[in-house]
Amino acid sequence: MCGQEFSVGESVAQSLARFFPIIGMIVLQTLGIGLGALLFVIPGLILLTLWYVALPACVIEQLGSAASFRSSSDLTKSNRWRVFRIAIMV
Repeated sequence: MCGQEFSVGESVAQSLARFFPIIGMIVLQTLGIGLGALLFVIPGLILLTLWYVALPACVIEQLGSAASFRSSSDLTKSNRWRVFRIAIMV
């Protein structure tokens, strides 16, 4: 990133450093969206929209699981309908 050179070892080391926060975030995200979808479809879709960029936030901003969800919610705040349309198209 940022035009800097990197080695494969550095790339693997960075990936492994973020492995457990990513796995934790994915598990929580799946449970939250799944539970929201089971209760009624709309809450699941709302959580999907709120947390759509949680994974990139976790990796790029080097945040933990809960902080990634908060950051994703903040990042999507003024564009949630756009994010929802993109999520549906994907």
